[in-house]
Amino acid sequence: MDKVKKLVDYHCKPYLYDNYLFQQVYEEILTFSYWLAGFQPNNILEIGFRGSTFHIFSELSTGKKVAVDMFDEGRTKMAHYMMYGEDFKLIIANSQTQETKNKVKEFCPQYDLIFIDGDHTYEGVRRDFLLYKDLLSPRGFIVFHDIDPNHVFKDNAGGEVYRFWQDLTSGSKTNIVTTKSSGKITCLGQSEHFGGIGLWQAN
Repeated sequence: MDKVKKLVDYHCKPYLYDNYLFQQVYEEILTFSYWLAGFQPNNILEIGFRGSTFHIFSELSTGKKVAVDMFDEGRTKMAHYMMYGEDFKLIIANSQTQETKNKVKEFCPQYDLIFIDGDHTYEGVRRDFLLYKDLLSPRGFIVFHDIDPNHVFKDNAGGEVYRFWQDLTSGSKTNIVTTKSSGKITCLGQSEHFGGIGLWQAN
């Protein structure tokens, strides 16, 4: 088994996704991880820290790794077990304040990958995008989770990310959307139209 598939499969455990610690569509996260392995980002930022994705992204990148989330819920302990040997920082704070942005920038001034998976309201995802996009490196990508316009939980748990993604007209955009999953990973029993990953790069 190749490294990327082995890494993703390692996180496909019922005790993770049954407890909502890993909310991904298997085909989407695997495809994105293959892309990430080819891209080889240096310095990554994840907004909305759920443990397992941060570990996957960190294993496929170099440099500094930082994650931001408003709630700890044991994630600090989890991160320190999973991130042994990495140059990383976990910030428990509201991502949408200038103070938090300053902490992120102080730890590392520029990132090849910024993964936005925090506040899923339209204004929330817009604020994260506008606040952090100036920390993106010239080769970098901002990546959004839950951009599927047919998201089974859209406008509820799935939020309004799809609306912001549709309205985002600048830059180049790439969609990774699985309309029907194998069901290897499900959330609340759903295997169709759950998630969607969008890659954005400035022109």
